[in-house]
Amino acid sequence: MLTRRFFLLAAGAAAIASSGASLAQTAAAAHGIEQADFLFWMDDSARSAARQAAESMAASLDSRPAQLMDSAKRLYAAGGRPLQGRFKADEFATRVAQGRGALGTLRNRAFQGVEGGFRMLPNLPDGEYCIAIFDLLFENQRLMVTEQFTLSRNAAGEWQLANYYLGEKPFYRY
Repeated sequence: MLTRRFFLLAAGAAAIASSGASLAQTAAAAHGIEQADFLFWMDDSARSAARQAAESMAASLDSRPAQLMDSAKRLYAAGGRPLQGRFKADEFATRVAQGRGALGTLRNRAFQGVEGGFRMLPNLPDGEYCIAIFDLLFENQRLMVTEQFTLSRNAAGEWQLANYYLGEKPFYRY
């Protein structure tokens, strides 16, 4: 009996795999969830606007390294509800300043792209989101750093900061 159940389970998994459907697609279909529940289309114009917003935010952090806390507080004040609902102003500013402060002066920034649009992301309320990604080189850091601005679109269609991440660029093995 156990062998037969295992065989049926394996045969079902093989049928799904051979049909080209992923396990996530199969599970989503079983629960009536569609791609549109998770994703929305971002055309070149929306991606360009998101890139410009993120570059402006990055420039404000880069412009006065000595006043990094003040720059982070201004970013927080201009940020969207998801950011302000998740962090307090001082908590966010301290997090940004500690992350960037030890790295020294920025030597180089390279734009990597805009990922999105997402209707939901972990630890954020449902909305419209994208993630602008940059690679950075700092004076006191030997390794490349990745910087991510998670942006949320407000009711006026403008991109606002929803979260900020800075960390060593992951190294992938291919």
